[in-house]
Amino acid sequence: MKDICQMLEEFDTLYTDVGHHRVITKKEQKKFAENYKKIITDFPAVKERLLFGIDWHVIKRVNKFENFKESYFNILQESGFSDSDIENFFGGNALKFLGLLPGMQNRTRIESFYTIHNIDHPRWFAETK
Repeated sequence: MKDICQMLEEFDTLYTDVGHHRVITKKEQKKFAENYKKIITDFPAVKERLLFGIDWHVIKRVNKFENFKESYFNILQESGFSDSDIENFFGGNALKFLGLLPGMQNRTRIESFYTIHNIDHPRWFAETK
């Protein structure tokens, strides 16, 4: 994990996701929150390039898997992520990685395609800042 965090600091185009962790219980959440607090102190780029990833086919086997997103919200909040950092974790960082924020090349290309072919733009286009 430390190697990945160091690489995030070094390479501007590198992103990583959280994948699957057992973060359902309060004890697990507390441990992860403490770890994330240290990580973002040592490696600030993590906030900008950490993605919410979920291996749903794996996590579904864990009791209370439905609470995975809420658990991660609590962990990030407790570890010092701002509201906008948390919002980016749950989607904004992925949009940036994929080039889908307004004004980015992929977003412009998709918008043009939808317009040329008279296709309604997806709802999330309007919701994206």
